[in-house]
Amino acid sequence: MYNHIYGPLRHRNFTSLKDLNKALFEQLELLNEKPYKNTPYSRRYFFDQQEKLLLKPLPALPFLPKKAVRLTVQRNYHVQLTEDHHYYSVPYRYVGKKV
Repeated sequence: MYNHIYGPLRHRNFTSLKDLNKALFEQLELLNEKPYKNTPYSRRYFFDQQEKLLLKPLPALPFLPKKAVRLTVQRNYHVQLTEDHHYYSVPYRYVGKKV
């Protein structure tokens, strides 16, 4: 997607965020309408035919965290949650800090 959206814009200069967003949206629309290789079907076609019908409305209430814990980020840039024993990566600048 990067090549199809950002590539065509790489030599253009933008003077405002609004202009940049408009150009990005235009490239995204072109990509969504572009047929897949060796087919007449595009991303938009498959979305409209298969995925759109499966979408559900957003929940009425915002997400609320079930539990909050305070952990120290390990030297390997991870924290481990004890209840599921999974490791979760954290940006390196937080190593040794409480999160």
